[in-house]
Parts: sequence; C-alpha cells; structure tokens
Amino acid sequence: MLLSPLKQTLFRLILIILMLFKASMSGADNDADKVDFKKNNILGDGGGDRALLYKKGVNLEAIYKLDVIANTSGGIKTGAAVLDNLDLKLTLDGSKLYNVTGSKVFVYVLSNRGSKPNGKYVGSIQGVDNIEVIQPATRLYEAWISQDIVGGKVSLLAGLHDLNSEFYVTNSSLLFLGPNYGTGGEFSVTGKNGPSIFPTTSLAFRVKLQPNPNFYFQAAIWDAVPGDPNKQGTHITLQRQDGALLIAESGWQLNNDKYALGVWRYTPKFTDYSLPLVKKHNAGAYVSLEKQLYKKNDTTNIISFIRAGLANQAVTPVHYAWSAGILYNGVVTGRDSSQLGLGISQLINSNSLRRSIANSGGSLKANETSFELTYSDSIRPGIAIQPDVQYIIYPGSTPGTKNAFVLGGRLTLTF
Repeated sequence: MLLSPLKQTLFRLILIILMLFKASMSGADNDADKVDFKKNNILGDGGGDRALLYKKGVNLEAIYKLDVIANTSGGIKTGAAVLDNLDLKLTLDGSKLYNVTGSKVFVYVLSNRGSKPNGKYVGSIQGVDNIEVIQPATRLYEAWISQDIVGGKVSLLAGLHDLNSEFYVTNSSLLFLGPNYGTGGEFSVTGKNGPSIFPTTSLAFRVKLQPNPNFYFQAAIWDAVPGDPNKQGTHITLQRQDGALLIAESGWQLNNDKYALGVWRYTPKFTDYSLPLVKKHNAGAYVSLEKQLYKKNDTTNIISFIRAGLANQAVTPVHYAWSAGILYNGVVTGRDSSQLGLGISQLINSNSLRRSIANSGGSLKANETSFELTYSDSIRPGIAIQPDVQYIIYPGSTPGTKNAFVLGGRLTLTF
C-alpha cells in the first residue's frame, strides 16, 4: 500500500464527514453550483455527496504525493530516497453556510514522511525536492478566516497562513520540483526559522486591496519565528523578542500575464557576518513576471516566467537569487493535462559570509546553479505521473564537490 495506516484513517474520516453532511442535504438542488469532481479525482463525486457538500459551502480536498529522487553522480554521494506528502484541506464558504457574504474559513493539515534526498545525497543549497523536510511530522499547516468588504474590493485575513500561497507566487513555475521555483532562495533562508512557508507557518494578518480585476495591492504581518525550530508538529508561540516579518506586494494581472513587485523586512536584528558585535535588520525585494507566449485554446499554451530577489547580504547567507523558465501546457496533442517545463535557477552567496568563512580558513563558491526538465501527465482521473531531471552546478557552493545529476519522479493522487 502507498498510504500509511494514519493516512488511510484520515481518508476514512473524510468519507465519514461526507456521509454525515449528506443526511442534512437530501433536498439540495443538483442543478446549482455544479462541479465536475469526476474529472480530476479518484473518488469522483462520492455518489453525489461531494456536489451536495459543495453546494452547501463545504469543500474537502485530499492530495497525496509520492516522490523518488536519485542522485546518480556528484553531490555528497550517490543514492536514492523515497519521500511523501499528504495535503488535507477543508474550505467553508460563509455565504452558503452561515449567510455572511465574502466570508471563508480554511483549514489545512499537512503530513510529511520519508527520507532526505538533498540532505543525504545532493547537498544543494536550493534543494531538489519541494516536499523534503528536516523533521517528518503531521501538523496543522494553515487555519485562517477571511472576510471581503467594500463590495469585494478589500479582503482581510487572519490566522495561521502560508506566505507563499499569496506572495512571491508565479503559477507557471509551480510544476517544478525544485524549491527555488516557489519562494526565492534569498528569502527562504532568512529569519530564525525561515519565513512562514512550507513546512512551518506562523500567525498572520493580511490586507488585500483589489480596486479592479487586474490590479492588486496586498500587505501582511507575520510572527517572525514560525513554529519551534527544535520541535516537530505545529507550535504557536508569540514572544516579544521574535519580532515580526512585514511584507507588501503590488501587481497587475490579466489572464496568464502577471507582473508583481514585493518588498519585505524583519523587525528584529541579526548578527553581521563581518562584524559579529553588530546587529542589522534584514530586508529585501523581489520581482516576478509571467508572460503568455502562445495560445491555441484554453488548455494549450506556452507561458514564460522570470523571478528575482535580493536580501541584505550582511546578515543572510544568500545575497540574491533568480529563476526563469518556460511551461508548455497541452504539449501532447489530445492530452490536455500534459505539461512540459524547463527551468533554470541560481543563487548568489553573500560576500560577507564568504569573507567570514575565508577568515576561518574555509572557502565558499560564489554561486550555485540548477537546471530542471520536467514533464507531468494524468494517466487517469486523479492520478498523475511526473518524471524529472535536474543538474546542479556547484552543489552547496562547496569547492571540490562535483556537479550533481539527479533523476526523479512524482506520483500524485487526488481524491
């Protein structure tokens, strides 16, 4: 079996919830709020239960990913690893459930198990698999409530929230397995325990303004130390010395084109690599661009993306990072779910850190560069496979370490 007993139990709980809701929905109008659950889910519509739930404002999702990653040469050493990720999501639509227009409640449980392909075999700073974690655990990943006001032009959100779900996001880069195609490498390594991103999040308050469908401005404040760096699971502790992470982003979007600019800053100070007795703020900025290059129809198009960001190199290990790539949706004629992606990502290490290491008798190369070629396709509703190839130049920016050639694959089950 691909699923552990714990995960099988969680799936059974979902089905029980579906049955409990069914009893109170026997009079529902099946012609309203139709969603084709059979198209992209293994469990389909559950005999009509899911459509009834959705009409009443309850949406349940379960996605399981199983990855096999093998380092065939270079890096730390050759070897293969197996790891997995389970997402359980519950969305409640307040306008349907309790008659509050523009209200939404979201709960997200995340579970990760398996080995560490990058930590054991590759040694890349950027990483090679976006579901790899330091400590396997099951945790409450997100739990927030949002409310739209001013006719939907203003959105307020509060709770446990993933920064990368709304900030620093390019949809066309999400196919890639490399973590640097999510939050940029210059930002993901900041703070005491990273920003509020996978796999550990923190409490947040977010405001989003969208005066028209194409333009938006959003700003948020997070607890600067997500979770507990020394413990598994979900830990919410608010301490004055933790400080806050502030971020703002403005952007313009139309169909598959998007242009965004963001800035961020930590309120606490961090030790300067060159001057150990001096503490400085860490702040940065990023830009992301997406452009549709070709469109045949709604399922066949080509989209390019460019992302780049920088941080204060005096107090963070990565000065700046960038990534670029191209995504071909519907690349195989007659297979709408087929996707082919080619990407490159690079991070440039802090000169302050490099000088500090040199003063201690060590050395660190200036950068690390990764290339990735990936293809994804559904072999039946709810089941997708994704072979993947990565080539990392200067893994870990460690002198003497040979370039790594990584082969991998992902199986995704959507229930």
